[in-house]
Amino acid sequence: MRRAAVSEVIATLLLIVVAASAGVILVSWASSYSSGALGGLASSAYRAQAALRQHPVIEFAVASASSGNVTLMVSDEGQLPVTVVGVIISNSTSYEYYPQFYVYSGTSWVQSSSVQIRPYGVVEVRVVARGYLEANSPYIVSVLTSSGARASAVVGVGP
Repeated sequence: MRRAAVSEVIATLLLIVVAASAGVILVSWASSYSSGALGGLASSAYRAQAALRQHPVIEFAVASASSGNVTLMVSDEGQLPVTVVGVIISNSTSYEYYPQFYVYSGTSWVQSSSVQIRPYGVVEVRVVARGYLEANSPYIVSVLTSSGARASAVVGVGP
């Protein structure tokens, strides 16, 4: 009889150890899964907040059909720097994307594929859109940033 009591105690202890081990494994897996999922959500939320704090604005835009130039003054009214990575010019039927543009350096125009604007700073950008612009037609000019923030303005094209 004594032997039976000892084996019941050992069996009970083994069951407790197995259940506790399974619980530890489950909690560990759930913790790593939720931190990965929530970490992804947190980084998405941070990117969305950053895009809100980056606020590009097209102060003015001038376009000429004869030269094909569209010149923009772009400012950053947000709290974080904005990096302009492209310009889209569109009319009612089509659009053109310009990943290369010119930036005024203070003395000359320099070709670039991106330009950073500091908070409350202003940059002059020029796009050469020869063959796309027609005189006396309205166009929408949009500045694209690396974070997804965008600024748009309607511009009429002069001769």
